[in-house]
Formats: sequence, structure tokens, C-alpha cells
Amino acid sequence: MAMDYNPKPADAADTVLPRDVTDAVETLARNIHDTWAARKLADGFTFGAEDDPVRRTHPCLVPYEQLPENAREYDRATALCTIRTMVGLGFEIRKRKGGAK
Repeated sequence: MAMDYNPKPADAADTVLPRDVTDAVETLARNIHDTWAARKLADGFTFGAEDDPVRRTHPCLVPYEQLPENAREYDRATALCTIRTMVGLGFEIRKRKGGAK
């Protein structure tokens, strides 16, 4: 069955985002990492030099700032793709006046 799987993500690469939205990508990427890490920790994983599902270790169970650049870029790409897809689907994303709450 998996051989028939043909992913078809929404094509939103050409979606133009407002500057204040693109400025939020790094914050969202950090949150994506923290969400993933919290789930891994809740599942009993700990930091380890290798991604080992048997020993339940993973090398990315570190704060976002300590991740290798390729892992941070993966989280940024996920954040940006999600935002672009939402905007491409017609949703409006804008920063509230007065900042975050």
C-alpha cells in the first residue's frame, strides 16, 4: 500500500507573505522544535549521539539554538511552508497591534 503513496502538498511557494509574518518564521521554527522535543521526551526519549528508536535516544533533543543548522533549516522550512499554505488557502495572518499576548 505504501508504494502507491504519492504525496501532493499544496503548492504555495509563490505565495507572498507580509514582512511581519516572515519575521515570525524563526519563532515558529523554535516552537516546532520544542513541540517535537516535548513529544519525544514524553515518549521516553533522551539525548543521545544517535537517533536510536530502540534505545530511545536522539541527537536533536537539545535547545533550538544548539541544533545543527540543517535541523534548524528543516524547522524553518516547515514553518514557512505552513504559513504559505494557510495564506494560499485564503487565510489572513497578521500581527495584533501591541504585540504578542
